[in-house]
Amino acid sequence: MKRFNILLITLMLFTNAFIIKDQNINLEKIEFNYKKTQNDDVIQELDKTIINTYDAKTNVLGQFATIAKINSMQELIKYSSVKIKPESVILYVDDNLNLVNEKKELINVSLKDAYENYIKGKMIPLIYISNDIQAENFINYYPYHMNILDMAVVSDNASLVKEVREVNTVIRGIIDYSKNDIDENDLGSIVKEVNTSYANTIIVNNKDATSKTIEYIQARLKTVWVETNEKDTLELLKNINNGVSGIVCNDTDYVYSATNVYLNTDNVLRNLNKKPYLIAHRGIYSNYENSLEGCVEAYNKGATHLEIDLQLTKDNRIAIMHDASIDRTTTGSGAISDYTYEELKNFKIDSSSEGLLEGEGVSIPLLDDFLNYFKDKDVVLVLEFKITNTKIVAILRELLEQYDAFDNVVLISFYPGILQEVKTKIPEVPLSTLGSISLSDFATGLEYINTKNSAVNTTKDNSYPDLTRYLVARGFAPWHWTYSNMNEVQKGFVLGVQGLTNDCIESFEYFAYKLYSKEEIIEVNSFDNLEIELNCLTYGKNESMTFKAKPLFIKIDGNKAQAIFYTSIEINYNENYSFCIFSDVLTLIKK
Repeated sequence: MKRFNILLITLMLFTNAFIIKDQNINLEKIEFNYKKTQNDDVIQELDKTIINTYDAKTNVLGQFATIAKINSMQELIKYSSVKIKPESVILYVDDNLNLVNEKKELINVSLKDAYENYIKGKMIPLIYISNDIQAENFINYYPYHMNILDMAVVSDNASLVKEVREVNTVIRGIIDYSKNDIDENDLGSIVKEVNTSYANTIIVNNKDATSKTIEYIQARLKTVWVETNEKDTLELLKNINNGVSGIVCNDTDYVYSATNVYLNTDNVLRNLNKKPYLIAHRGIYSNYENSLEGCVEAYNKGATHLEIDLQLTKDNRIAIMHDASIDRTTTGSGAISDYTYEELKNFKIDSSSEGLLEGEGVSIPLLDDFLNYFKDKDVVLVLEFKITNTKIVAILRELLEQYDAFDNVVLISFYPGILQEVKTKIPEVPLSTLGSISLSDFATGLEYINTKNSAVNTTKDNSYPDLTRYLVARGFAPWHWTYSNMNEVQKGFVLGVQGLTNDCIESFEYFAYKLYSKEEIIEVNSFDNLEIELNCLTYGKNESMTFKAKPLFIKIDGNKAQAIFYTSIEINYNENYSFCIFSDVLTLIKK
């Protein structure tokens, strides 16, 4: 049954000049009435226009979106008219879908008029829903009056996002945790809530935007935006260097100008502010393909993720094998689906992805072996479905329950039927299509991933700057496959790719991605011409390496100071592959 209990604004807007000057409009006397028309029975055709958002030059490789909160008519007019603008705007609404500010005070414009007159074609609208009435009214209003693809719904109530997304499957979902205190021990539950609510982005506050929180959530195909209201350059740079995917604020001009500090580094074009995730493709390329042994070696060499392939045996066990046949990589032959697991034990994996290896070979593993071995390890298993038979999804769910492994895996597939089955049967676990998404047909790709509640993990042939910018602006991180060598991977770094499935994980064992100090307070002789020695975090977890570092930004208060430092590092000691990496905020004291 259609519901038409929507109240729309029929108030005509005053001139912009009047709105800006007059701060004493008595909004309590303004009545908003809606009269149903014949148009309310006609669902609009989906507007698939993709907004070419403002292309900010932030001088860092790890791109982030800029999101402005609209709290006044002046802000709306300003961002609509200026060249330098946010990529998205958060629009707070009341029960009648009139715009209000964060204090729930009327702004004197309807959602419809705000979009049509100030936002359309310029910025991405993010509609903030605060209660059940707003959710219901937006659900009824959307298809008849604002049926657009390039938008999202936001709420601090996950159930409201889910309610809207279940009906309007083509738009995106964002959950606001900025009013909450996030427990770093409960991040797995947050990812589950976000994914089951069909959202791809969460908003956190400054305090909770720690590197641990950001890395954990974004390693599981979601993105983190941080809400900041204070003009604190140190805090802003800390968030950028911790790898946030978006900055929510009241002044995007300030954000853009603050990033000019990155122009002062030794390697301006290669400021690596965000830790890239390195996904080992079927384990170590030179070791037995898709073997537990090869994946253990990849983990020890620094892989943040392990990508393995799922097949189904005759007795419905999930075995790890890329091909449907065991011919290429084992001592046996035939389809894996024609063997029980007990029968597969008669064969050994004897080959890597490069070809036949010397030695006795290793056993064909089950997924059980991986879930058991890596359950307490700091690594994410990327499980690719290599079959179209959807019954594998229910079997996988049983295994995830048995090993309590929901927090340790993400799922990927080329197959629409599998993606839909995962969305239904394992909604807690993030998933991604492996299909292509490109600028030439971005709307089709965006609609597809929104409908499937999917992230983006596509061929590296599609990794180029504008696609990265389009994805990041919409709360998606660019993940790409498959990088064959170190040169290809470093090109991915430069393009801002966040997740890189690769065949060369061993090249990054000693690559440093973050500076840190073992001392809580660092004593220095002077704040002038500073250069200090700092430790670093490497993919291979070798923390004995140190580097000389200089301040990117320093805030001095008498004999004390807080600063962020940077240094230039190389991949595998190759000077052609150098990047600047950064520290968190460090405390200094003058001797």
